[in-house]
Amino acid sequence: MKDKLLEIRCKQFADEGEKFSEEIRENNLEIINSYINHYSYFNICLAIALTWTKHAKHDFGFFDYAINFFENNELLDAEEIKNYSYRFGHISLGSSMNGLRQFKNSVLSITPDFSICDAKEIKKYQDSSLTILHKLIDDEKVSGVGPWLFLGPLKIIIGTEKRLWDDPNIDAVLLPTGMEVNRGIEKLVKDESPLARDFDPNWLVNEEQSLLEGISNDGLVQGVLQKIATIANTRVLHINSAFYLYGRR
Repeated sequence: MKDKLLEIRCKQFADEGEKFSEEIRENNLEIINSYINHYSYFNICLAIALTWTKHAKHDFGFFDYAINFFENNELLDAEEIKNYSYRFGHISLGSSMNGLRQFKNSVLSITPDFSICDAKEIKKYQDSSLTILHKLIDDEKVSGVGPWLFLGPLKIIIGTEKRLWDDPNIDAVLLPTGMEVNRGIEKLVKDESPLARDFDPNWLVNEEQSLLEGISNDGLVQGVLQKIATIANTRVLHINSAFYLYGRR
């Protein structure tokens, strides 16, 4: 009986997450399709990611500015940054934009064509680019890029490329968590759910952690989400989306 109830609970997460993933996809496609004929797919996703983290306002004026910034080598425009900065202020937004551009330029040679590549290529890119980003941060060449801004653009790409949703290999790609997903995990722990058995809430990502510490802890969270996805026969992408909603309730 308990196993059946657990399966029903996981299916509920899956159904809710799949619907939300579709909604996110439609919203992102509106932005991507507005720029894709003239700009890099990845640069568009970098700009979207900055609005997801609330570094920047969700505004087409910001997308115009940020995508052009990532495409070119111009200096930041202080007035534009002040105009579009949001939760963390203009200094943080500027630092993140500079950091993302430096990172993006440093991984160009290993970046696949995300519109046609498969799940294994995305995972290979993620692993290789993490090593490069870590070194850039250690060498003080990049700042303002933490776990979410590193992982977020790939979630946007996976969420947009629906052709990948049936490929179980996509579950190996690490996805960002953030405050809402973490709250969802905390709820499972508080309810003593067998889905989060032996999970220590101290493993959840916080702003004081280094890039690699945060990425490692994201992996622990994804282990819980993977367990739910396996029971519900769905993708981790959708359970990640479901836990964003669950954590907000």
